[in-house]
Amino acid sequence: MNTPPPGAGNTRRRRSSGFTDSAPIRRRAKVRVKLTPLGLLAALLAVGGLLLLVTRVLPAMLAARPAEPVASGVFNPAPPLLAGASPIALPPAAGAVIINETFDSLGNWRFATSSGPDYRISLDKGEYHAEAKNTALHNYFDQGKFDSGSVEVDARWVEGDDDKNARVGLVLRRTDQSAYYFEYYPFQSGFWVFQSGEKKDGKDSFRTLGQGNANTLALRDPKAWQRLRVDMNGTKMKLFVNSFYLGEVDTPQAQKGDLGLAVTATDGKRAHMAFDNFIVRNLK
Repeated sequence: MNTPPPGAGNTRRRRSSGFTDSAPIRRRAKVRVKLTPLGLLAALLAVGGLLLLVTRVLPAMLAARPAEPVASGVFNPAPPLLAGASPIALPPAAGAVIINETFDSLGNWRFATSSGPDYRISLDKGEYHAEAKNTALHNYFDQGKFDSGSVEVDARWVEGDDDKNARVGLVLRRTDQSAYYFEYYPFQSGFWVFQSGEKKDGKDSFRTLGQGNANTLALRDPKAWQRLRVDMNGTKMKLFVNSFYLGEVDTPQAQKGDLGLAVTATDGKRAHMAFDNFIVRNLK
């Protein structure tokens, strides 16, 4: 009589293949969950709360978040200085002079304000003077439109409210629909800003493409002459204050437009600025 090997009674046979699997048979335990009326109510409330979160609360939170601004330009600042090094003041652009405005008259210029009429323009000893109160006063060179070249001007504070928001600057590539603005704040320790502006639904809309503070070696007394310069080349604009390089803005487009000068005073303040030596050169 053959005796079955140990464990033979706990084996199972695979009928399809004829091979014997020696793994022991495991019985699966059946787990039954019995909910009480109170537990069932708690489960229903949890599911309802989850549905409310998904369908109402999350969409409302997302809608309340402010829209992220669309990037419209890239600013590449001047390289950082090595320890102990000093920035080098750059000479003027070397290209041929196209415009050399000495402000003997204002026949080459036209004026515009963003609001007014609380402003005044005048000439004084070969300088163009612009006074603005709670407005932006722009003066556009009326002898050609430009998309490239080096543009520079001397500007100084004359008098008014010594306000940190008072600023002076250059307007570049201005058309009926858009323009670029490079502005310097004399009373904010070398702070500057470069913006694009365009008209949307009849209103002016501005976007900052670059901003910062000039190196301390470039700073002058707030009431001294400040030299502003922009080199326009395609979509790229290199920025300078008092012959020190600030960086380069990569603008969205390179349209041809007017060049101009700007004085801005806000919050009911008054700013009186003077301009001289407005020069435009070809880029070499």
